[in-house]
Amino acid sequence: MDPVELLKPGALFRARGRDYRLEHRQKDLLLARAVDTEEEALFYLPLEGQAIRLTSLGLPPAEPGDPALHDRSIPTRVGTTTVTQVATQAFSGP
Repeated sequence: MDPVELLKPGALFRARGRDYRLEHRQKDLLLARAVDTEEEALFYLPLEGQAIRLTSLGLPPAEPGDPALHDRSIPTRVGTTTVTQVATQAFSGP
């Protein structure tokens, strides 16, 4: 089955070397948002459909460790502080 057939709003896919979340689909046009930024992108399936692959995001490490590994988590804005910053502060202790 063609992976494009499985794309529904909220689905994660990889294209153009990045991971995207599908926001909206209208026939041969996909509106998606990059998972690591707030950048939006349009995909025209007749031109780019063959390069689209379904994907999933791995979970961050269960144990706090190398901060560089935690920085790879998806930053989500909470006011002016990211969730990553809040988690880092919570695990760093008093």
